Amino acid sequence: MRLRSLRTMFIVVAAVCVIAGFRAVERATPTAAYGAEPTPAVSAAPLGTQPTAIPAAPGSIIQVVGDVALPRVFGLKDLQQMRRSSVTIGVDDPDGKKRVHTFTGVLLRDVLSAAKPTTSGGTDTAAREYAVVLGLDGSSATVSFPEFEPVFNGKQILVAYLIDGAPLPIRGIAELVVPEDATRGHFIPSITRIEVGSPAP
Repeated sequence: MRLRSLRTMFIVVAAVCVIAGFRAVERATPTAAYGAEPTPAVSAAPLGTQPTAIPAAPGSIIQVVGDVALPRVFGLKDLQQMRRSSVTIGVDDPDGKKRVHTFTGVLLRDVLSAAKPTTSGGTDTAAREYAVVLGLDGSSATVSFPEFEPVFNGKQILVAYLIDGAPLPIRGIAELVVPEDATRGHFIPSITRIEVGSPAP
């Protein structure tokens, strides 16, 4: 009789221990809210890998490539930190009316100089070199170096980002502005790329 009582007591104690263990596990394990998605496991990226670069929005940068020693990529802030120049000219506006505007930006010559053209004479005395300026809409204009070089024509050709003190009404960050071109025939809005080259010998 005594042996049977001890056996019964042992079984009760064991059952209590098992129940207490289950409750401890439940308290230690966080329960997701009903209907919530389980939190995915986060794994560290392999050592030495680089984060994926976010592509720049079309027209938000200007690449300077071609016959240059230092290909460059300019954003709006880069242009704003360079020496500022302005030209005031009368041009035909999109509505067909002729108005006088002040364009502000960076001289094309300064933008090209920052990329260090490998052509003979750089951006000072090169006689045959040129830059092809391309826009977001596929338009392009070819500017020969003598047009802006001081020893030749010395035109104040601009990579402009302001018109009359306000941002340009274009998708990109800058527009090619050529003085004495009242019809805007050589104006390239939303510049995306400038390619430096020279005629084949």
